[in-house]
Amino acid sequence: MRRRWVRIVVGIFALLVILAGGLLLAFRLTSPPASAPLQASARRELPREWTVPKEPSQPPVSTQTPSTSTADAIDRPEVFSTTGTLVFYGDGRPFGQEIYEIRIADRGATVVSTGEFRFKALVATIRIAFEQRLEADENLSARRYEAVFDAPLGMNRRLRADISDGVARIASNDDETEVPVNRETIVLGTFATYALLPTLFALRDRDGLATFNVLSLGGNPHQEGTDGEDLPRMTMERTSPVRIRVDGVTLQVDAYAIRSSLGESLLLAREREFLALIASSEEGSLAVYRADFFPDGFELASEDDLAIGLPLTKVP
Repeated sequence: MRRRWVRIVVGIFALLVILAGGLLLAFRLTSPPASAPLQASARRELPREWTVPKEPSQPPVSTQTPSTSTADAIDRPEVFSTTGTLVFYGDGRPFGQEIYEIRIADRGATVVSTGEFRFKALVATIRIAFEQRLEADENLSARRYEAVFDAPLGMNRRLRADISDGVARIASNDDETEVPVNRETIVLGTFATYALLPTLFALRDRDGLATFNVLSLGGNPHQEGTDGEDLPRMTMERTSPVRIRVDGVTLQVDAYAIRSSLGESLLLAREREFLALIASSEEGSLAVYRADFFPDGFELASEDDLAIGLPLTKVP
């Protein structure tokens, strides 16, 4: 079995470059127009209400009564803003971090982030700095994505996607392509875009399950398929809440099983606050989590709580 975390990272960024005869691995990536750098979030106190058990429920993000007239009706999310700091671990070893800001307003939403991937190769550390910006409309349908990746050895990449009238027009450096999309399509770039998934789930939830077509951006702009239905599919299922331990305190958090051609992963959140994305098998693991809430990681209080198999108890 291939290592799950490798498959997920490759799937998100779509392009892995092999250098120096296969001895040096580096991501070939991109990021958006320069803007004022984000500041890492200071350590946050865990909200007291997170320690109180609650019944499984849908995060309260909709301001409208769910429509029953059409199966694909989408409500609008409430106004919401947050900042966070993510750290990335593969097989227990750090490989980067990302600082992000999410703003959801009446007329649309934005996700902006800055970060860095780090890979050890021989005696050197490969560093790839990036920035990204995702803009969405009032229903959280993506309208524009921009990313700039500052990579070594002349592998810098600049990516832009404009989405309208059922088509994503994507430019990556000098390469351009068009990809048909539909209302079920979401855009995933770097890990900060996963922080929108709890809100997206609440808008698309049908009996505890949401299905998306995924337009993965951040690398090769070419996408297979001739229409939105042929994009990779991802399902997100709300499961029973999960208990985690942080500094001796047990918290109850929302859990979602994410399944796609990349395998299975577990997303943890508390209502609209993304907390972690975890994927693990006996051969490898990926952990992306909020360093501002959990600077030293956290423990899964009981594997029996989990909807998918995760042979690990400590994150990272």
